Amino acid sequence: MRTRTPCPKLKRMKMKRMLETEVMQADETWKIENDQQAEWALKKIHDAKSELEYWTNYYNGLIDALKGRTENTVNFMTMKLGEYFRTVPHKETKTKEKYTLPSGDLVLVKPKSVWTHDDAALLEWAKKNGREDCVKTTEKVSWADLKKNLAEAKDGTIYDKETGIVCGAVTASKSDPEFTIERMNVE
Repeated sequence: MRTRTPCPKLKRMKMKRMLETEVMQADETWKIENDQQAEWALKKIHDAKSELEYWTNYYNGLIDALKGRTENTVNFMTMKLGEYFRTVPHKETKTKEKYTLPSGDLVLVKPKSVWTHDDAALLEWAKKNGREDCVKTTEKVSWADLKKNLAEAKDGTIYDKETGIVCGAVTASKSDPEFTIERMNVE
């Protein structure tokens, strides 16, 4: 099934914007030289993000509708196959029942016992009933508490602020600087 672009005008605008951007990106000498051009660039960013949001929402709507139709078809056909399955003789094992067709197998898995448990109550029960062999004790450093007492030297080594001892288990690395646009009031 082929879908049409909802608005031919939007398609023309999109093509024009793509061509403008490609021309500017190809011209490495192009620069933003004043506030007016910077404002124009911010508007271009805003327009590109708005266009992405529009098309994302549009196609996500189509995908959601298709998913709904697909789910309805699968559920209906599965229900009808289940009804048919009950009417034909099929092989049965301890765990499942199966009927084989050229295009696939219809399988009814028999119910299993599912165990759930409450960890706190189970721990208490194990201790009371002499099953300490089944109880695990885990040691773990409290990173939040330890981090408060650590500092970074100028050379990047991490040390304990109270004792001055170097902590070789922790390393520091610097992230790359990142240029971002924090506020856009473009309409």
